[in-house]
Amino acid sequence: MWTVEDVRPQGPILFVTTFFVLLLVSLNFYIIYSEIKAHEQKEDKNRELSGLEPLPKKKSIFKRG
Repeated sequence: MWTVEDVRPQGPILFVTTFFVLLLVSLNFYIIYSEIKAHEQKEDKNRELSGLEPLPKKKSIFKRG
C-alpha cells in the first residue's frame, strides 16, 4: 500500500507545481478582469449609440472608466 508521504511532491517538484498553480490563478484573474472591462466598455458604447445617459461610475474594486 502507498501512503500520502509516497505521493506528496517533494523538493524542486513542489516549487514547480506551486509556481504553476500561482501562474494559472494569476492568468485566470487577468482574463476575468479583462472580460469585465470589455463588457463595461461595450455597455457604455451601446448606451452612447442609443442616446441614453451614461451609467454613473462605480466606487468598487472594478472601477468603471
